Amino acid sequence: MGAVFNCALQLGAAVITSVTTSIQTSVQPSPTSFVGRAAAFEFLIAFVVMQIISVLVFVRKTGTLSSPQPGGVGSPTTDSEVALREFK
Repeated sequence: MGAVFNCALQLGAAVITSVTTSIQTSVQPSPTSFVGRAAAFEFLIAFVVMQIISVLVFVRKTGTLSSPQPGGVGSPTTDSEVALREFK
């Protein structure tokens, strides 16, 4: 799982870096102007907002993180039940 995440991170960083550089050089009229940098920054803000909206829409709640209820399925309630399970 870590290799897939690392590959996606490296590939995404390379793509976003090339896109922002392309935006910056195509918009910037002179080397001392900040117009291209501003355009690239606005693109990054729009990209992050799009990611936040995607997470809010497509990631669903799968349950709550809580400890198992005593007496529930698969949870021993007494030491003797624990010992009996270990014996089997």
